[in-house]
Amino acid sequence: MEATKRGTCQACGREIGVKNAVIAHHGYQRPFGWGEQTSSCFGARELPYEVSKKVLEAHVDACSTRLTELYARIHQVTNDANANVVIAWEERQQFRATRHTIPMTLIVENQQHLDAMRTEMINEKGRNALPWAYAGWATKTYESFKADFLARLDQEKKQRERHLAEQRKRLAAWVDPGFTPGPSYIEDQRRKNKAA
Repeated sequence: MEATKRGTCQACGREIGVKNAVIAHHGYQRPFGWGEQTSSCFGARELPYEVSKKVLEAHVDACSTRLTELYARIHQVTNDANANVVIAWEERQQFRATRHTIPMTLIVENQQHLDAMRTEMINEKGRNALPWAYAGWATKTYESFKADFLARLDQEKKQRERHLAEQRKRLAAWVDPGFTPGPSYIEDQRRKNKAA
């Protein structure tokens, strides 16, 4: 099969090149520009959606599991006075000739832990050691960081619920070709899906 053939990725639903009957690598990034890259979409190097739904079924199961874990985490953080809270921010770093942001995180257990971390950072490296990129780091309370963390979890929950609904809809719309299709069948199905 020529690399010019196209198919739909089971995982992300994007139209991607197909070579040797499988979807090409896609979905990765090269964040720092020196050859290192993130993982590919897990629909890469798998059969296209027009031929199989195996990866899509696994993706729907994984999304359902993650959403269940997220509901439990939100419940736990909401109801536990000393829940671990993740404080996240980005710091600018210079790499070669370009500037990038690096994601940074701290895990805070309660107000005493937060105060101890602040004091330790200041004693060790001076006042500039505090992550000033994160607004209010020097004065915010554990409860306000917790509220921010819960808001981020709630936003992630909503995004994952929408994504899962979309993936379930794609799974329900999948049509079994009833045979092992060749390259021209995949291309025909892609065109039909695009026209619909």
